Amino acid sequence: MAITRKASLLVKGGRVFDPITRTFSREDVRVQDGKIRQRSAGLVAAADEEIFAAEDTLVVPGLVDFHLHCFRYGFVLGIDADHLAPAASTTTVVDGGSSGSLNFLAFREYVIKPSVTRILAFLNISAIGQTSVGGTGVDFAENDDDRLLDVASAVEVIEKNREFLVGVKVRAYTGLKSLTALARARQAADTAHVPMMVHIASGPPHFADVLPFLRAGDIVTHLYHGGGDALVDQHGRVREVFREARARGIEFDLGLDRIHTDFTVARAGLGQGFAPDYLSTDLTISNRHVTVDMPTTLSKLVALGLPLEAALVGATSAPARKLGRDQEFGTLSIGSEADLGILKRQEGPCAFHDTYGNTIHAEERLVPIATIRHGSVLSPEDRETIRYDFVIK
Repeated sequence: MAITRKASLLVKGGRVFDPITRTFSREDVRVQDGKIRQRSAGLVAAADEEIFAAEDTLVVPGLVDFHLHCFRYGFVLGIDADHLAPAASTTTVVDGGSSGSLNFLAFREYVIKPSVTRILAFLNISAIGQTSVGGTGVDFAENDDDRLLDVASAVEVIEKNREFLVGVKVRAYTGLKSLTALARARQAADTAHVPMMVHIASGPPHFADVLPFLRAGDIVTHLYHGGGDALVDQHGRVREVFREARARGIEFDLGLDRIHTDFTVARAGLGQGFAPDYLSTDLTISNRHVTVDMPTTLSKLVALGLPLEAALVGATSAPARKLGRDQEFGTLSIGSEADLGILKRQEGPCAFHDTYGNTIHAEERLVPIATIRHGSVLSPEDRETIRYDFVIK
């Protein structure tokens, strides 16, 4: 990845977003030695200071994609974080269970550690992670064999990798043969004292079957999936089982695409105040052309009715706080790491599509202008990964 390193950088003239107050203000941001040192209007550049002209842009904490898949080389659908994030005003990504206890070491050594993008991860309760998913000729999902659902190895890997691992992931995918995976994930999460993230879809299993395994602080992803087991019933009303879950302290992640968001469900949910706690793309190579990136994801949610300020909180401070890293990223406070996203509100008619045949129209969208990671302006790594014909496109 190409990195422009400067000892001192002045981001000048932008509208700076404060996720704590949920307000914008015209300020300059001074970055020195990878940290935010000053925030004020009218800062004067020093003679040897690089200036980043940010007029007519939004300056926000580096975006946090709370759920995607970036186990490059280890998962055939995995994207390249260092190609994606620098072009998306995104500085932190959280892998949603691509790896399990048997292959996390490869993920850690060959993807996470070398990456300029900050990568954290949920560990899949299946020891093989999602490595059997994504090929047209492989008819086997990770929870189809209970022998892969090993609690002891999952806990050991989490205990030895807390710098990178933030929770346990389990997929309650359509047609799941038993609820053993949920029970084992619950046991692993409780033993390791980490939250559990659960993928939901149209049942079976139904969300009512999943709910007994969830505790306050756990995360349900794919909030707005379509089908008969969706957030809203046939009359467009939020179903009571979801309200019960939220009342119990269970949190919700967007997990936007591929087939995981029905705009009709999303609009109805947002209209009744049922917004996601965290925004994320669920990006893989199979949905890259539809989902695109975090700014596009935020644009879709804003077009569906979520206020821009709430969308930015869900993509910055909220996930950082959930991960226990809110003093490190997701903030533009003095002394925090200098992770910034530069976005532009591009005016003009635009349309967004889901995979259920729905289209939403908007009058503006967010466009990424730059990504600043640890005080350095990034440009995408231009590298190619061999892709095979049998991989789901």
